[in-house]
Amino acid sequence: MRQAVKQHHTVIAIPYYNGSRFLRQAIASVVVNWREDMRLVVIDDASEDDPKEILEEFSQFGIDYFRNPERVGMIENHKRCLEFNTGKYFKILSQDDELLPGALDRQISLLDAHPELVFVSGSKQLIDSAGRVLLAINHGLNGRVNRQDVCRAIAIKGTNPVGEPALVLMRGSATRLVRGFPGGQPWLLDILMWLQLLELGPGMVKEEPVGRFRLSSQSYSAGMGLKQVEVFSTFLDDLRINGDIGLGLYCYAWLRCRLNALLRQIIYRWYDVGHGVFRLNFFRK
Repeated sequence: MRQAVKQHHTVIAIPYYNGSRFLRQAIASVVVNWREDMRLVVIDDASEDDPKEILEEFSQFGIDYFRNPERVGMIENHKRCLEFNTGKYFKILSQDDELLPGALDRQISLLDAHPELVFVSGSKQLIDSAGRVLLAINHGLNGRVNRQDVCRAIAIKGTNPVGEPALVLMRGSATRLVRGFPGGQPWLLDILMWLQLLELGPGMVKEEPVGRFRLSSQSYSAGMGLKQVEVFSTFLDDLRINGDIGLGLYCYAWLRCRLNALLRQIIYRWYDVGHGVFRLNFFRK
């Protein structure tokens, strides 16, 4: 007889690949938010480094570690994370990002109080490799949102208005009903996930910061360069065809995404070659 899968209250999954530099900080940020009957899972995509020594530092928390027999890539490893969505609530935390203290309790309280919500998200702090806060970023939405709200915000801002996975706590039952992370472009991975969830019900985006996103010239976003323009333009075409945005907003978004991609690459380039004081002053302007 097949043994029943235990349902934890909250599950956090960390997709991992050669990320030992910041894994300790990521796990420590989860530990600060630790709750009874919580599960933390690290899914290693056949890394060249070995995170086990770091995991042993947190052995009292019973972190589960799984290693893919061979590398499957970013998208497939995120899909693997969804296999561990056995909780009432579920979050994916990137290996170099962090949760803020108390963030998890606040998000759980919101989902407990509003059972119709499929997810709750918040704003973020942008940090450097030393963990210094460079900038606080509000995604522009505040309160209850539906799919149309998010599609419009995507077009207006030319970016992800809900936020990265570290900022979003999903309702486990809703997440198990959707198709999951689609194949194709990793840069759209989280946006497409949020839109799928919003087909099942409303979400909530709060202005309060809940996580830290680490700025790194080695990140996937930094490496994409102007490829993001091509990817996002195709995504806008789909929104236009599906009737999610009108022609005027489509044209505005087409221009905005090109400006965003250019500015993003300038920021990453200056971050990579500049001195620490210069970088901080640049972000505070």
